[in-house]
Amino acid sequence: MVQGDPQLHYNFCILALEGPASKNHVKDLQGLGLIAANLIKANASGTLSHIEKLLKQKRLEPFYKGCLLDCQELYLGAIDKVRNTIDAFNSKDYFSTNIQGSAVMDDSVTCEDGFKEKKVVASDGPDKYLVITKSRL
Repeated sequence: MVQGDPQLHYNFCILALEGPASKNHVKDLQGLGLIAANLIKANASGTLSHIEKLLKQKRLEPFYKGCLLDCQELYLGAIDKVRNTIDAFNSKDYFSTNIQGSAVMDDSVTCEDGFKEKKVVASDGPDKYLVITKSRL
């Protein structure tokens, strides 16, 4: 299933399941969900940090600055949603987990779509303006 989904990367999943974060959680599907949520939170935080660094550039084209500001807002919201997802996982509220997780994926896609208005992909823009995490689960 994972190998056929363009939004998921098989090698990323394997690395995540073999990494140190998996040692404490991989006992059941809930544990796998917690690992995924924590990895997504780390990726979103890293992406947000990168966005904020790029926004400090002095010669940033207005189009890209606008896109980055939108992405900054989206990723701030996504991090909150991931926290809510983790809380929902811990309370076994899988309906809320699904809703929040879907919203997080939508935020990253919305960010990338902003760059496509000028027919560039966020990760391929001039000077690689933004590296969007593709490791969404």
